[in-house]
Formats: sequence, structure tokens, C-alpha cells
Amino acid sequence: MNKNNKTIFFAAGGTAGHIAPALAAAEALEQISSDYRIVFVTNKYSPRNKKADSNGFEETFSISGVLLGGKNYVVETLDCIGLPAGFSLKYFVFVLKLFKSFFRSLALIKKHHPSAIAAFGGYLSFPIVTAAWLSGLPVLIHEQNVMPGRVNRLLFRFVSICALSFEDSRKYFDLERGKNLIEKIISLFLKENQPAIVVAGMPVRKQMEVTGESDKSKFSILVMGGSQGAHYLNKVFLAALKELGPAIQKKLHVIHLSGTRDLDEIKEAYKSLDIDSHIYGFLKEMSEVYKSCDLVICRAGASCLTELSYYGCAAVLIPYPYARGHQLKNAEYFTDRKAAIMLEQKELTPEKLKQIIIDLMNNPDKIKSLSDNIKTILPADADEVLAKRINSML
Repeated sequence: MNKNNKTIFFAAGGTAGHIAPALAAAEALEQISSDYRIVFVTNKYSPRNKKADSNGFEETFSISGVLLGGKNYVVETLDCIGLPAGFSLKYFVFVLKLFKSFFRSLALIKKHHPSAIAAFGGYLSFPIVTAAWLSGLPVLIHEQNVMPGRVNRLLFRFVSICALSFEDSRKYFDLERGKNLIEKIISLFLKENQPAIVVAGMPVRKQMEVTGESDKSKFSILVMGGSQGAHYLNKVFLAALKELGPAIQKKLHVIHLSGTRDLDEIKEAYKSLDIDSHIYGFLKEMSEVYKSCDLVICRAGASCLTELSYYGCAAVLIPYPYARGHQLKNAEYFTDRKAAIMLEQKELTPEKLKQIIIDLMNNPDKIKSLSDNIKTILPADADEVLAKRINSML
């Protein structure tokens, strides 16, 4: 490996939960040395693409409003898809694209000659990390969730450093722990490698730092369902608002991030409510919104939870039930530490959500306790920790 080469690959799947920490770590790495050349490797396609800028970057990164932010990074793409549920013809497409992405990864390594790889999850991490391993390059993987994804559990055997967001994730990376069939097959051909494990936390981009003061004349609620789980949450939250009645509605200020799919319908629904409200599909800049709200009602994705912790937001978490249990484990981690309230989607009704809102409006001490506790969950310097670890591999 050429010690003078400062090219680093940042590989991240095409959702905010993978891209946001990768961007934060890349920006922190540039603070260590301006000589670094950052190459982002991400998905070629996304099912929620709306438009593309001149270099195609917004096409992938606009899914949850996480944009490049003017950074002049080189962007390369892989045509990689997720593992289909069950056995079907889609499985053969998956295998074909996986092999294609692997050989494309080898070509990208030959083209850019990176000194190291930092992978932040998603299925595209598998081809790029295995290609890096075969090329003899050091690799860091970062796991955002409490319960790691299948890809990171497999890649653990190929890397130099495994960075975790939560201490509780460490048990899933125990090589002596029970393995699934795929892991057992890999173990037959691969000498077990025990990488360094570090609990780094989940990075937040510095552009989200808090400034100024907020208006506290009304009880402010931020509601957002993320890039996948907005529709159901939109429906139940609006029903809960209607059940609150005019007297309480007048005391509320609502910022509702509906997702682009429901935006017009949600805007129309608010016209019948006597509520000070702002409705958006998504917002690129969230710092002022987090700072101004008293309560956040949201899903339990790792990126979202990190931002809640960073800003100290009291929150009601409704885990997205179709995320292989990752969001449920994330939410349980926070509720076990009295840092949030959790309501599973199967239990979610307008009446229950209405009652939680009323209880919290009438209990400022509870709001403060949730806010104070959530601030202690994740370290604030995760981006710097990861940057230093990446730098140490060179």
C-alpha cells in the first residue's frame, strides 16, 4: 500500500441511515488532512428517485433529504440490490448483480487505487468490501443499529476495524457465538479474523449544530415517518389530532414531514384543523426544527435516533415493523434507559397517541427527563472517532 496515497473509499447504501454517517465521517477525515481524496461508492438506482442533478448525486442521496451539501467528492455507483424475500426468479437477478458489482468493485479499486475502505452498510458493502479484502486493503465497517444487519455480520471476518454505534451490538460480533448457515460455510474456507472492535457512536454532520433560540409559546410537535414508514404514521397522527379537539389544537404547533407520496393529501387534511402547522415532504436542514420542538413522534432508524440524542429531543418512537427487527431493538435500547417512549405499530391507535400527547403536554418534567436522558445515549464525537480510526489504517 502506498503510504502517500490519500484516496479513501466511503461505501454507503442509498438511504439516509447509511449515507448520513458516511458523510459525517468523510467531513471529519478532511479536518485531519485536506490531502484526502474522498470517493463515494453508492447504489446506482433507488426506488424513490425523483430527480438527478448534473452529476447524478441527488438521484441517490435525495431519498431522505440527505444531500452532498456542495462537497466535491467523486461518486461511483454499483448496480446492487437487496436479497429478495423467499426464493424466486428475483433471487437469480440478485446473484447476477452481486457478481457484477463485485467485478465492478475490483475495477474501481484498480481505477482509483484507494489506501483504505470505510463501509457504512447496505447490500453494496458486500461486493466492495470483499473486493478490498482480496486486494489486500484495510477495511473499516460501521454498524448503525443495535442489532446488526446480515451484511455486516458476514463482512466482520474480512475487516480490520468494526465500529459500532452501541455497546450492546458487541455480542453479535462474537466469532464463538452461534453462526447461521452462510457464516458456517464461510468459516470453512476463511481463517477466522478478529478485527478491532470500537464503540464509536453514530456520526452527525457538523452543519446540524444548534444556534439561536426558539419560540416556546406553543407546544411544538415534529412528526416524521422516514423514507419508508411515513404513510401509516401520517394517517394515525392526523386521526389523533382530530380527536384532541379545538381547545388543545390551538395550543399546538406541528411540523409534519409527510414524505413526498402523501404531501398533497396531508396539506389538504390540515386545512380542516385549527392548528398552527408547517407541512413538508422532507427538509434538508433539520437543526432549527429539532431545536424548536418539544416532542418528536417518529420511527426508530439509527440516523434519526442519533439526531434526537444530539439535540436532546423528547421522543415517542414507533419502530418501523418491516426492518427485520432493527428499529425495534433500537427503540428498546432507548426506552430501557428511560430516554424515549415506545409504541409498537401493532399497538398504535389514534386514541393511544392522543393520550400520550396530552400526558406530555401536561407534564413538562417528563419532557425534560426524556430530553436529559436521551442526550447521554450516544457520544457527540463519533465522526472524529471514526475519522481517526480510518486515518490509523493508512
